[in-house]
Amino acid sequence: MEQGALDYEYAPATEADRAEVRQALATYFYPEEPLTLAHRDGPFVTEDDMENALSFLAQGTTILARTAAKGELVGVSIGGPSAHEISVPITTRKLADIVAFLEMLDVRAYGFARSSSAYHVHALAVHPAHRAHSIGRRLMEEQIALVRARWPAFAAVTVETTGPGSGRLMGRIGMRETGRLSFADYRDAAGDQVFLGAGENVGAQAEHTLEPGPVQLDALERSAGDHGGGTGSIKQQRNLAEVVRRAQATDFRCLFALQKQKSVAITGRVLLGYRLGRDAAPAPYRRHRRLWHWAQIVQIVRRDRLLAGIQLCLLL
Repeated sequence: MEQGALDYEYAPATEADRAEVRQALATYFYPEEPLTLAHRDGPFVTEDDMENALSFLAQGTTILARTAAKGELVGVSIGGPSAHEISVPITTRKLADIVAFLEMLDVRAYGFARSSSAYHVHALAVHPAHRAHSIGRRLMEEQIALVRARWPAFAAVTVETTGPGSGRLMGRIGMRETGRLSFADYRDAAGDQVFLGAGENVGAQAEHTLEPGPVQLDALERSAGDHGGGTGSIKQQRNLAEVVRRAQATDFRCLFALQKQKSVAITGRVLLGYRLGRDAAPAPYRRHRRLWHWAQIVQIVRRDRLLAGIQLCLLL
């Protein structure tokens, strides 16, 4: 008999679930995660990346989905306050590149790093045999409920999505895209591309109010060569090898700011804004209001392209 949404149970994970969560991530999260697959060092998860994901068990912010009948683990969502995104030493260049790519995505969308008074969902995975049962949606809803209960002062829930399917899911729960970043925009000090892939792989960022009822997602994908809403600049880490050497003793976010950096041109800065009233707009985002209005009238193009790193944000 086919299982329905009521045949699954959802609860926070504990340290006792560590082995099961590791197995789930190794089996049906990392083998499908585009940043992991596209990195030039190879399509494998590094131990520091895995350990960082498992470190959230201690915070009580990992939600599990199990079958009601047998207790089989079939879904995982991992979140936590944005101030504690990296909880282990970064010992590999690959994880340093992934974190730096996501930092660039923050700056692409907002012009600065994501606020520490926000909650970020790092991973969402459902066993292939149990997909199409709304497990992913329920795991996200459980994360949002957790934030409201434990961190009522937090202003937003954020998440990066890395494919069209996950982007549609976040749209259905009311999240709104705010920006995206191409693999080609992230390069090493020699100018070589770090994340490889065919076509125009893009990463995006988004945000959305948590008022009653979902808001329709404004999806936008640029065609190659379209400069979109103008150009801007971001900071790119000059020497990630140095990040790896020093990360054992230094918080990566501080390292990112302290290391030598260079400005790189960004074409096609894209922000998909909310239809927020003047009083509802968070103060740091007011300077982007003109771009929000621009983004709402852009034609939707190239829906078939792979999204490399889309970040979404849900305003609480």
